[in-house]
Amino acid sequence: MKIVVDINHPAHVHFFKNFIRPMSKNGHEILITASDKDISIRLLERYGFPFVNLGSYGTTLPSKAINLPLLDWRMYQAVRGFYPDIFLGAGSIRAAHVS
Repeated sequence: MKIVVDINHPAHVHFFKNFIRPMSKNGHEILITASDKDISIRLLERYGFPFVNLGSYGTTLPSKAINLPLLDWRMYQAVRGFYPDIFLGAGSIRAAHVS
């Protein structure tokens, strides 16, 4: 099975790590996409998970208005050739947009 896991917050790394490892060991293909939020990227690197960095939402309302569509586009670019069977995310609006 091909699975996309979308990480939007550092807590999501901790939540999904115990899913990603056994599923990978059982032969499932996992594609991790991640927003650059707080320490989420550093956590993924520390756990040794390969991932696609989609970028940051920004810190101001105007930057978020600009970056949200960019992150959606980058998510689409990351998964379009992967042909996932399922998207997983904790409150991930991108997974709903792409699927």
